[in-house]
Amino acid sequence: MAFKNLKLSTKETKENRETTMETGALLSELSEEEIKKLNQLYLSEDYESYYIEYIGDIKESIDKLDYATVFFPGRFFAVVLVKAGMLNRLVQDVPQLTNIIRFFPFTLSGLKISDLPYDPQVINKGNIPLDGSGIVVGIISTGIDYLNKNFIAEDGKSRIVAIWDQTVDTGPIPKSFIHGTEFTNEEINIALEEQRQGRDPYAIVNHKDEVGHGTAIAGIVGGRSKDNTENLVSVAPNCEFAVVKLRKAKQRTLQSIGLENPRETVYGSYNMTSAVRYFAELQLRLNKPVVVYLAVGSNLGGHDGGTITERYIDLFSQRRNLVYVGDSGNQGNTATHASGQLIRAGDRKNIEINVDSEEKNLDISLYIVGSDKIRVGITTPTGEELENIAVPNKIGEIASANLGGSDITIEFFPERQGIPDARLDIIIRNITPGVWRLNLLGEFITTGRYDAWLFQKELLAPGTRFLNPDPYCTMMTPNTAINNIVAASFNQQTGRILDESGRGFTRDGRIKPSVAVNSANVLTTGLDNKLIVATGAAMAGGILAGTVALLLQWGIIEGNNVDMYPQRPRNYIIGGTIRQQNVIYPTPEVGYGQLDIEKLFTSLLQSPEKSNKELEVERLGNEILEEQGLYVRLPVEICEKLRIH
Repeated sequence: MAFKNLKLSTKETKENRETTMETGALLSELSEEEIKKLNQLYLSEDYESYYIEYIGDIKESIDKLDYATVFFPGRFFAVVLVKAGMLNRLVQDVPQLTNIIRFFPFTLSGLKISDLPYDPQVINKGNIPLDGSGIVVGIISTGIDYLNKNFIAEDGKSRIVAIWDQTVDTGPIPKSFIHGTEFTNEEINIALEEQRQGRDPYAIVNHKDEVGHGTAIAGIVGGRSKDNTENLVSVAPNCEFAVVKLRKAKQRTLQSIGLENPRETVYGSYNMTSAVRYFAELQLRLNKPVVVYLAVGSNLGGHDGGTITERYIDLFSQRRNLVYVGDSGNQGNTATHASGQLIRAGDRKNIEINVDSEEKNLDISLYIVGSDKIRVGITTPTGEELENIAVPNKIGEIASANLGGSDITIEFFPERQGIPDARLDIIIRNITPGVWRLNLLGEFITTGRYDAWLFQKELLAPGTRFLNPDPYCTMMTPNTAINNIVAASFNQQTGRILDESGRGFTRDGRIKPSVAVNSANVLTTGLDNKLIVATGAAMAGGILAGTVALLLQWGIIEGNNVDMYPQRPRNYIIGGTIRQQNVIYPTPEVGYGQLDIEKLFTSLLQSPEKSNKELEVERLGNEILEEQGLYVRLPVEICEKLRIH
């Protein structure tokens, strides 16, 4: 359902950033011994890692504690390493801590391998003379098969400039980080030579993609066969690659949110956010344009760009040589989001959840606008009820109860970015199957909007779902950031999005996804130098990342438009879309339309006599110009007279 007239608090954001500065040495300034100590705590199953916001001298306060430590990876945010189970005590003991991003479970973007024939029309570039030369495409996923011939240049050298494997602890650790191992292009080339000599390449570069997810994405982005005997077609076949292999979440951390035996591999917020920051650091080192595809997502978060991961994306996207892209996820048809509105004080609304008999615990993330005050009641499948639980109103404060043999906790966290919110994390352990009901009662209502999310479907038992779901606002975190470009998953054979494709818009009313991208029956690289046919969000995101790489090549490398901040390639992409007649765009399903790569670049390459900035305006025509979250609809006759200087 749609909600209007929600106001965003920017003043508080600015004030918070102005007062939030490092009170200790930056991570990049620490000694090798200090990094080693942080690494040991990070690797310990007894410690958990969280990005935090703070004011004042937080280091002085935390240094007095024997169960936590803090370090500063960069401006504005800090990271705490805290003993498992002590997070709430930390919140109480450290008043300078203003917000903490608790653990969000991330899973891989959708990728289904099939035996169906591939569609040779998935990528239609026409005859455009762009191949990604000079551009690095970063992929955050499961790694890459660096021995695959499709990632090796004609001279036998690897096209992979760097790999940060968070799962390998031998080092060297990349500068400004505390864990994992970074492999360089030189080391990868030595490993390739070892393989050619019949020796073990993994003795040099001990990195593998056991899953194949990252390898499949890299193939559609820029895979290329040296002998051209295969039918593989990629978007940017001469790009370079940089890869982060994410580390799995710790078991004790999973248990803290009720995920004792997750059905899919889960990655954590800290490692995901660190990967985002890694590419920002790498881009400065390489001094090359970089496109980063985040091929993971979580159903938790406010879906309004307010998480620290998303704000890191927005912060780093202020550079003109760094663009983050993502996909809309695969939760559009999973019944894992519900929403509604309390009209006035005294109004009551219910959220019903069917719980599968195989479900052991359930985590519900409930968001209300911060100025509203509500009470929550819970009703079990047998009719037992807790009425009017007073909602906690201090960070980390917990209300707990037992109902019908199930242990219930409600924890409060303020959300200071995006919509100023209250987030209630409701965890029901040892849950009984059947229909549970959250009973919401409005006490003081200004807006009345509420949203609730379950874990993504991959982490739930088959029958667990909301009974009154809202299929909109189902894009996954962190792809509701402001400055990234996001692909919906389009089935080019049916002319519709995939059923599971996440839908917009964001909870604060911004237009996401950006465009719909072909994603059905895509030929790409598999493990062991094989080709596979795959469908899903990961293919849509990979094609979009390759397209942005071509735009950066055209703009920056070839000098047509060097000011390629994320808003500019996004606006070019909007102009390169196919739209159905009698449909008003943008839509929550496909954004501004279906991406047409040939149309996009034919228009750019055939108009050299025009100023590129003028061309950008003309191409958009009667569309919506997008700049830092501002949308303005302009009539054609005004657009024709408009010039951007």
